[in-house]
Amino acid sequence: MELQGPIVGFRSSHSSRGAAAACAVLAGLALSLAGQPSVASPYMVSSTTTSKSTKLKFTFEDKDNGIKETLTMPKVGFETPLIEHVLEFKLATSYRRVERVDRATQDGLGDTEVKLKWAIAPAQAGARRPGFAIEPKLTLPTGSESKGLGSGSTELEIPLIVGWKFDRVELGAELAYVHTFGEHDGTVPLGVLGQFQATPALKLGVELVAEAPTDHFSDYEMSANAGFKWKLPHGLEVQGLIGRTVHTNGRDTDKLKFVFEKYF
Repeated sequence: MELQGPIVGFRSSHSSRGAAAACAVLAGLALSLAGQPSVASPYMVSSTTTSKSTKLKFTFEDKDNGIKETLTMPKVGFETPLIEHVLEFKLATSYRRVERVDRATQDGLGDTEVKLKWAIAPAQAGARRPGFAIEPKLTLPTGSESKGLGSGSTELEIPLIVGWKFDRVELGAELAYVHTFGEHDGTVPLGVLGQFQATPALKLGVELVAEAPTDHFSDYEMSANAGFKWKLPHGLEVQGLIGRTVHTNGRDTDKLKFVFEKYF
């Protein structure tokens, strides 16, 4: 497969008022809170560690393939440790808007996600051995499939996460199996992530993820993302990500994401 142009970029102007408003609000909040030098994860590849405290997460995302634009405004998540350093519970749902060139705009509730992360052996800085974790995710079809707001199916994802921590570098990999109830075949995502601690408050990262159905691996899609995590005062963390997904049997999709987290 030949990739045309830069893999990370935007083909459209993203003129949607909803996306522009969300980005403007996020940028303004980040700047207003950054009176001191300025962190969780916008990436698809997860970490081998669990949260030390309860937190709320607000995710704003724009996906655009030139024909359909899907806005998440926002996705609201709740995360809390059940057993410190070992077990973590996550719950998230979203409000979405779908804009298409050939039909009316639709908006409403998206699907709901329930996760449980088990840090089997968390990665530790300076340790030679890798860390391991599993993070099963159950996706419930609370969004309307006919309106394009949800998948219309219940899905169970079981990933194995591996991670290493060095001085200022973190490496991670995730291999998963996604089963859609009511179907015989599933999909297999595989991702790798590298992060660099640029400053005590700023971490930069790049990620590659490939996903394919188990019955036809040639119909894969590949995503390349670049992002950051920025730690702010008062238990706040701002994250951002830009990327592109290349499809072998469809149009490429551009992605822009901003995330706010508040620790308690």
